Amino acid sequence: MWSAAGAGRRARRFFGDRSGIGAVEFAFVAPVIIMLILATTELGQYILKSQSLGMAAGRVGDLVTREEGLSREQVLEYAGAIKQIIGSDDFEPNGRVIVSAVTGLGPNAHRVAWQVSGGGELEATSSIGRQGERASLPDNVTIGEGETLIAVELFYYYEGLFSGMYENLFGNGLTPVGVLRKTAWFRGRKTDLEQLCVNGNPGTGNNGNCGNVNNPGNTGAHNGQAHS
Repeated sequence: MWSAAGAGRRARRFFGDRSGIGAVEFAFVAPVIIMLILATTELGQYILKSQSLGMAAGRVGDLVTREEGLSREQVLEYAGAIKQIIGSDDFEPNGRVIVSAVTGLGPNAHRVAWQVSGGGELEATSSIGRQGERASLPDNVTIGEGETLIAVELFYYYEGLFSGMYENLFGNGLTPVGVLRKTAWFRGRKTDLEQLCVNGNPGTGNNGNCGNVNNPGNTGAHNGQAHS
């Protein structure tokens, strides 16, 4: 038989029962924890990839500026070695290397003396400028009149580990997707490398030894580099 007292007791037992509250709380908290774990993993992957690309750009610049004389074919060979340097086969379809020689013409005047692009299939344009045009330099790089620096720009289309999942759930913008660019600047170790060698002969203004263009790996004192 129903009674007000019995109904009150049952109501108190019902509202006082704490069994299962942990499961309810976990149901609310678990998605947040999972999102934080995924975001941390994503950020770590992004940082590692960015650092790897920066070191690879520096490595290519180091190899290029070891040469006394430099041909277009040699530059392309070094650019093509990027996937071995970073240890990833996905660079070729998703990346590109642009190597440029920038010569100082006077105060705040610089020209792209030559430029070679290769090493991958990604469409990319140098932020420094095109061959024969006025060069745009970052604030931390200075080039004196008559001086030539070699710039290695490395482009890579990065897509996060969980980009597809995030996009399906929440739309775009929650994971890093886009083109990473790393640039390394070097001075020639033995010569200024202002001009490329063609058929074993130096271009105008090249002080290098084009007879050695097929022998990579010359050693010499390092003359510094700058990264951006």
